[in-house]
Amino acid sequence: MLSLGIDYGTRSWKIALLQERDVVDLQEFEDGFQVLTYLDEITSRYPSLPMVLPSGFGIPLKKVQDITAQDIFEMTLKKGEPREQGLGLFLGAAKMRRVHAYCIPAVKLLPSIPAHRKVNKIDLGTSDKLCSLAFIEKVLLEKESGPSCSLFPAGKGDTDSPTKPKEPDPFQSMSFLMLEVGYAFTCLLVVKEGRIIDALGGTAGCMGPKSRGCIDGEMAYLYGFDTKAQIYSGGFLDLEERFPGQGERAFWEGLEKELLAFMHFYRVGSILLTGRNKGLIQEKLGDRYSIQILQNDREGYESAIGAAVLANGIEGGLFEPLVTHLGIKEAHDRALDWICY
Repeated sequence: MLSLGIDYGTRSWKIALLQERDVVDLQEFEDGFQVLTYLDEITSRYPSLPMVLPSGFGIPLKKVQDITAQDIFEMTLKKGEPREQGLGLFLGAAKMRRVHAYCIPAVKLLPSIPAHRKVNKIDLGTSDKLCSLAFIEKVLLEKESGPSCSLFPAGKGDTDSPTKPKEPDPFQSMSFLMLEVGYAFTCLLVVKEGRIIDALGGTAGCMGPKSRGCIDGEMAYLYGFDTKAQIYSGGFLDLEERFPGQGERAFWEGLEKELLAFMHFYRVGSILLTGRNKGLIQEKLGDRYSIQILQNDREGYESAIGAAVLANGIEGGLFEPLVTHLGIKEAHDRALDWICY
C-alpha cells in the first residue's frame, strides 16, 4: 500500500511517500500552494492514495472533506479567517479537493493521557509530534523484527491458537521520553509501553530556540499577549540578542529541569531525540543522560514519514496495530476541552 504524509514545519513543508515500510519519495516545499500542486499531480496517478495532513492542535480522526470551519479553527487556534499561506488556508483548499486524506488528533486528544493531565492545558504537542513518535516506533519495530520479518511479531491479523505460543508485545519495551527541539519549539512526550501518557508542548513548557515557551500569567496580563507572533517569539535566540549570555543559560537550565522532573516522576531513564537540533542536544547533555538519536538516512523527514505511517495504519495496512495502540481512532476529546476560564 502506498501512503503519504505531510509535515508543516516552521520553515518548510515536507512530504514523504511510503510503500508499506519503505520510503519511495521525499519532497520539500516552501509553501502550501506548492504542496497542493504536488497533491493534484500525485492523486491524478493514485486517486485512492491515503494521506495524513498536518492537523495542528488536532481534531478527532476525520476525512478532510468532512471538516468544518470549527474544526479548522481548533486545528489552527487562529482568530478570524485563514490568511496568507498558513495551515488554515491549506486545509480549506484540501477540503475542496478529491483527496483521500485525514486530519488527525494532536497529543492532548489521545485517550492514553488521563483527563487530569489535560486540565487547563491546550498545547501538549501538535499533531506533527504524534507523527514524530510514529516514526520512532516504526524504527524501533523494524529493529526488533529485522528486515525480513513482519514488523509485528504476532503478525497482522493472527489470532491466538492453543498450539502456537503467544508472541511478545512489541510495544512493551517502548518506555522513554521523546524530546524534540526544532527550529522554533521544544516538545517533550512521556511514552510508556508505546503510548503517550503525558506531555509538554511548545507553548506550554520549556522555551525553544524561537518560542518563549510557558508564559508567566502576570507577564501575560501586563504585556497583553494577543498575537501568535508574541507567543512564538522570545525564545533563547531572541533573549541572546537582548540579554547576551542569559538566553542560552535559561534555555539549557529550563530544559534540564523539565527532563529531570519527568524522568524522576515517571521513572523513565532514556531520552530519544528528534528535531532540527537533536545533534546539539546530544552534544550538550549526552554525557549526563542516556540520550539516543535513531540513525536514519531521511534526516529532517521524521514527522512526514510518521504521518505516512499513520495513513497506512488508518487504512488498515501494515501499521494498523501501531495506530490502534496509540489510540488514534478512539480519540474523542477536543483541543478546548477541560479548560476552566
